[in-house]
Amino acid sequence: MIENGDVCPICGNDNDNHVFVVKEMMIGLREDFEYVECSNCGCLFLKDVPENMSRYYDSDYGPHQNNNNLKNKMLNKVVGLYLSNNSLISTIAPKDAVPPVADLIKGLVASKAITKKSAVLDVGCGQGNFLNYLKLGGFKDLTGIDLFMEEKNMIYDFKFIQSSLEDFNTSRKFDLILSNHSFEHMPNQLVNMKCLENLVSDEGLILLRIPVKSKFVWDTFGVNWYQIDAPRHLFLHTVKSLEILCSKTNLVIEDIIFDSSHLLFTNSQKYCQDIAMRDENWNSVTFSDDEIKNYKQQVKKLNEDKNADQATFILKLKK
Repeated sequence: MIENGDVCPICGNDNDNHVFVVKEMMIGLREDFEYVECSNCGCLFLKDVPENMSRYYDSDYGPHQNNNNLKNKMLNKVVGLYLSNNSLISTIAPKDAVPPVADLIKGLVASKAITKKSAVLDVGCGQGNFLNYLKLGGFKDLTGIDLFMEEKNMIYDFKFIQSSLEDFNTSRKFDLILSNHSFEHMPNQLVNMKCLENLVSDEGLILLRIPVKSKFVWDTFGVNWYQIDAPRHLFLHTVKSLEILCSKTNLVIEDIIFDSSHLLFTNSQKYCQDIAMRDENWNSVTFSDDEIKNYKQQVKKLNEDKNADQATFILKLKK
């Protein structure tokens, strides 16, 4: 075990921190894990990290699942055309079909913050779905790194290095660095944030998309909040704890864009009922159209109020 103890690794606070027991509920092992909530910055962190984390990851987990199927190929083309400013696709593409980060990147290109010649790094790229979106959208200089993905299993054509962020050895600087739901899996948060700092170009941007432990989420669902994802997520930041972490580097937060979906409600409610994501009855528990509509309306307001459960932090170097 890696014993973090009860001292907050983000702000150093050891006063009045609280321990919560969270079950593994994605695979459905239902093993108990202790998480500590910092009474100062609010960060929720895994107290003892298992030595063999590979047990809790499989080929179907997130970006590592095999997406080389017809449905995903069609989605790749839709998002690629959207990023290439295809007017028809931009008009008719279902809103849910375009990942929030793709929408954000399109806006960055439109504002000339980046160009399609910008050097892009995807940290925790998995099989490279998102980099393939960018390639189909006209981006030219693409690199992906992932500790758990082997090059032989990559299904897309771009520069790939099997590496953690800490061990990624390069003299290159990148104009756009993506960390799309990978940072919360990393130990040594300050070390990894400084790695991002060292990799970004002087005028470059880092898009750090992570779950966010907001007041609404924690008060409503507590340990049944599905994005805790024990034990894979080592850190669940609050806005305050991420601000503290960045303050220890030469990075500043330029903007925070919340982009939660109704899954905040539907998935967390299933966890409250002790239904794990891989359980046979996961899909048999359904919600009415009116319920889904209501959840989407609530999430829209929560996003606007910056009180939802995930966000993209746009980081850049201090001037």
